[in-house]
Amino acid sequence: MDDARGIVSEDLFRDLRPEACADVKTKFAALVEMERLEAVLLSCKATMVASIADDIAQRQIVEEAVGKGIFSFATREAVLLELGPALGVSSRGAEAMLSFAEDMTVNYPKLGSKLAAAEVTAKAARFVGENLGFAPSGWREELDAWLAVQAPRWRAHSYGKISQLMEAQYLRLDPDWCKRRRERAHKSRSFTITPVSDGMADLRGTMPLEAAAELRERLDAIARTVCPQDPRPIFTRHSDALAILGSEHQLVCECGRDTCEAAQRPARHAKNIELVITETTLLAGDAAPALLDGAPIGADLARMLAKAAKRIRFTTTPDQYKPTPSLEVHVNTRDQHCRFPGCYRRARTELDHTIPFDHEDPQAGGQTIPENLKRLCRHHHRAKTHGHWRDEQSPDGTVHWTSPTGQRHTMIPG
Repeated sequence: MDDARGIVSEDLFRDLRPEACADVKTKFAALVEMERLEAVLLSCKATMVASIADDIAQRQIVEEAVGKGIFSFATREAVLLELGPALGVSSRGAEAMLSFAEDMTVNYPKLGSKLAAAEVTAKAARFVGENLGFAPSGWREELDAWLAVQAPRWRAHSYGKISQLMEAQYLRLDPDWCKRRRERAHKSRSFTITPVSDGMADLRGTMPLEAAAELRERLDAIARTVCPQDPRPIFTRHSDALAILGSEHQLVCECGRDTCEAAQRPARHAKNIELVITETTLLAGDAAPALLDGAPIGADLARMLAKAAKRIRFTTTPDQYKPTPSLEVHVNTRDQHCRFPGCYRRARTELDHTIPFDHEDPQAGGQTIPENLKRLCRHHHRAKTHGHWRDEQSPDGTVHWTSPTGQRHTMIPG
């Protein structure tokens, strides 16, 4: 494998470096060749992932023969647990890569062969792969033949365009199935708010298309209540309009002119915001960052929002299995998300004792202290307990993982 890696890095790409190209025409030719190689490498990657999945499946068959009762792990789960950390992606990312590999090698082989021959670009193949999860069941052969003809033509298409073309084909193949799928999607509509960096939050959700269109029109109407001198681009005003939607106020104009008729006083926000802030940051004015809903923010912004802040005192009771509320807050603040390799899930996480708590003799080991506790989502908590993953935890909260196949991963807190 080391020899193969050397061949790829030196021989395959030597002529594709900018310094090896004499003029712009040659550089464009090299760029086209890079796109072709990207498709070939993506096909090879999918084939390798499928092969790894098969190897792990064979291992699972041997392990299942020994027997693990109700705690046995399904083959797919075992593959995802290994695949995510190896690729440096979350469980969802590993699931997407495994599904793509299955589609290109098993479910849609004609499309897969077009990708291997670089007749379909890597970009188009990824877009198609993301959309195949919505495909009607029982129509793979027909859909594979259609994609093998159509996908090579989608080199310049966006994801939205490819999605529309595929959805139209789904409707032609099985309109009743698409109707049932749409009804299920309507029942699972959702809306989430996730803290990100710089004191901002990411809003994501799904809703019926007609409701989304109406919301867009309302936001646009509010965004246009300011005067023409307002410096914000329209998409920024859409964001600000969403923030005040439902209130009795118009969007506050930011043109800066005292004579602006569109200007309104800022709406007062009565809702408290939960902060995790140290006493020295709050009172002494140091620059230590605080946490706003689990996301780090600067000390100045934290002090500005400090009306809702409370000093958190961390205490421990190491001889008790259940942590105290303050200890749980401390570990949750330190970890912020699931500590399994590649997983950053915040919701529905649980505290796990790295060294198991001894219920018969609590002083014998596995103390309930920060150095022995970490956050794990339910899925990966089960993987650690019953899936042959081993972990060691350092005093600073760093967790060293070893997978069933011997792969090692280090997860630093935060």
